[in-house]
Amino acid sequence: MIYTTERLVIRPIEESDAKYLYEMNNDPEVMRYISTGPFKGTDMTKVLETIQKRQAYYKEHPGFGLWMIDYNDQPAGWLILRLNEEVGGYEIGYRLRKAFHKLGIMTEACLGLLDYARSLNVDEIYAVALRDNKASIGVMKKIGMTFDRQDNLYNEDVDVYRMKL
Repeated sequence: MIYTTERLVIRPIEESDAKYLYEMNNDPEVMRYISTGPFKGTDMTKVLETIQKRQAYYKEHPGFGLWMIDYNDQPAGWLILRLNEEVGGYEIGYRLRKAFHKLGIMTEACLGLLDYARSLNVDEIYAVALRDNKASIGVMKKIGMTFDRQDNLYNEDVDVYRMKL
């Protein structure tokens, strides 16, 4: 376990999470604001490779990485905290399975992440979203982030939000 909130457990990713990542990565509604390019699903082999890479990242960067969000003992989505020089510092990112949208889960997970990041002596975080991704930008604002700049990252025109911790 990485940390908990009132309703959530944030934990390391496991191979048993592959089916949930596969579901998210192949749901056009979930992926709608991930890229403006043509939607392409992911096969299970790539999902398992991603899990292995994320598990290796834990060892290379203790305390940082991509973690699963459990809500009522069900994997609801994922959350990431990593150093990303392209963004300018530590970046958070997140994704939820469609069944868990509009429950306040991501705001709660991110508020817990702020405390967790402070415990790692992270003093500033960034988050990136496509400009039309109102839900993601809403989470950023709810946790206290403010607009920093427009940029072109990940081959996309995005809004970058920032917060001092």
